[in-house]
Amino acid sequence: MRGTPIDRRRSRVDAEVVRLLELGATHVRTVEDDTDYFAWMQDPKETSSASASTPP
Repeated sequence: MRGTPIDRRRSRVDAEVVRLLELGATHVRTVEDDTDYFAWMQDPKETSSASASTPP
């Protein structure tokens, strides 16, 4: 998603967060700064973490 405008990236990431929550994931936190926007999620079994993103 590099090069994607931050407002578009935000809406994509937020939609992916909702999708993952529906699958049982836990939203740990969202990070936003001047150059990036991502959400940190934890899987339902709490065995690993990953940032939510969608393909460009």
